[in-house]
Amino acid sequence: MGCTTCNSNTDKKNSNSKSITFIPDNFGEGPVMENFLLKIVVFVILVAALPIIMLVLVLQIFFTFFTPRYVNKIKSKSHNFFKGILEKFIRLRYKKELLKREQQFKDNPDYIDIDNEELDIEVFKGDNNEEESK
Repeated sequence: MGCTTCNSNTDKKNSNSKSITFIPDNFGEGPVMENFLLKIVVFVILVAALPIIMLVLVLQIFFTFFTPRYVNKIKSKSHNFFKGILEKFIRLRYKKELLKREQQFKDNPDYIDIDNEELDIEVFKGDNNEEESK
C-alpha cells in the first residue's frame, strides 16, 4: 500500500543496503580446486560429528527406556563432571596468568603483591577530614 513514490523509495533503500557474505557466491559453482581444501575440511567435520551425535541420542533413548529412575542421576553426574572440568580449566588459566604477571613485574621494585596483609590503608570518613583529625 501507499503511493508509488514511497514504494520506489523503499525499493531504493533495500537495494542500497550493505550485506556481508561469508560464503562467496561462486563457492559451489566455481573451479574445483579453488575451494577444495575448505570443502574437504567441512566434509570431514560433518562425517566425524554425525556418528557422535547419533551415539549420544541412542544412549539417551536407552537410558530413558531401560533405567528411567537413574536418568536424573546420570544427567546430574555428567553435568557435574563437565562443570568440574571447566572449573579446573579456569583455575589453571588463572594460575598461569598470575605466574605470567609475576614474571613480568619481577624486576619492578614498586611491585607489591596484592595478597600482602601489611598494606597500610587509611580510611577517612566525613567531608571535613582536617577538622576531625585536629
